[in-house]
Amino acid sequence: MPRTIRLTAALCATLALVACAPPKPPEEERRPAPQSQSDAGSASPSAIVEHATAYKDRAREAVQQAGEAADRERAAADAAAR
Repeated sequence: MPRTIRLTAALCATLALVACAPPKPPEEERRPAPQSQSDAGSASPSAIVEHATAYKDRAREAVQQAGEAADRERAAADAAAR
């Protein structure tokens, strides 16, 4: 029985030492290289605003056309119901 106790104690001590080992240092982070202004794109801020405004105008036109198409469809359905 004393031999079992000694083996158990040795095992516990070994596990405690392994658990207390210092952690491995994390791998070095690789951050992306900063981009210069010329790499960021050739569009100036005013050109970006113009593109956004044009996109919004096209979206408004599409919504208006969809509304007009729905009105025509309702009118056709009302005419067919009479």
